[in-house]
Amino acid sequence: MKITWIGHAVVLLQGSKTIIIDPFLTENPSASMKVDDLPHIDVVIATHDHFDHFSDAVVVAKKFNAPLITVFDTTQTPAVVESGIATVGMNIGGTYRGIEGLEISLTPAVHTGNPTGVVVKMDGKTVYHAGDTA
Repeated sequence: MKITWIGHAVVLLQGSKTIIIDPFLTENPSASMKVDDLPHIDVVIATHDHFDHFSDAVVVAKKFNAPLITVFDTTQTPAVVESGIATVGMNIGGTYRGIEGLEISLTPAVHTGNPTGVVVKMDGKTVYHAGDTA
């Protein structure tokens, strides 16, 4: 699995699937890629809905027809619901196995709002992304 830090909390995982975590690209001065620079994305994961982790989540999911995986409450916001994108709303502690070859779990995080971390298992490797946590 190839892991690329794009800037701020944005991470790209490339293996049998390509996953972007916390896509904050457009207004991110430290981002080494913008939305138009991304390879094909299979899955979008957002650890929480603060702009600096979520601002391009819907745009990227829509562009690549990729599901957005995030905490359930975020999938129910008007911006997400009205976008028509596919979503997987999860609870902290839950694991999603609905995409062949992937296991995605949300972990607790300490931050304002409804934050999570995420554990991604793919191709025999495990990656933990803390999101925003103390």
